[in-house]
Amino acid sequence: MPTSLARSPHLIALANEPRMLREMLRRALDAIPGLIVVEETMAPLERSTLFHQVQIDWLVVSLEENERLPRAALLLFNQIPCLSLLALSLDGSRVEIWLKTTQSGVLKLSLENVALPELVTLLQYKVGDAQLPPALFRPSNSPSNL
Repeated sequence: MPTSLARSPHLIALANEPRMLREMLRRALDAIPGLIVVEETMAPLERSTLFHQVQIDWLVVSLEENERLPRAALLLFNQIPCLSLLALSLDGSRVEIWLKTTQSGVLKLSLENVALPELVTLLQYKVGDAQLPPALFRPSNSPSNL
């Protein structure tokens, strides 16, 4: 388990659709000590002041129809040093991760068929952790450094 859970809580904003997928992820995160969902709505992307007032570690969004990250999410990612992104396809089968690391700057990763426990493991990573999440090292993953 990442060492950062002992240091401070992980703050997560859920802004993904559909609602049922967001609620399922919320319930799974609520069961893990040290993971705190600070926002659960589509509104965080429209109210980016929250991200400047509270040190949110992860923003979970939906991939757009063209399988790209929402522009507002990328702007927040570029503005906030500790923020990492996790973007889910609407059916939950595909995940895009933009992860800030101390070793390589930014790690971009595409994952297919990610199980809920793997998503929770990924969201336990925090910028500055000594190790990357083990869910990143599945044989089918292909990370790229930006």
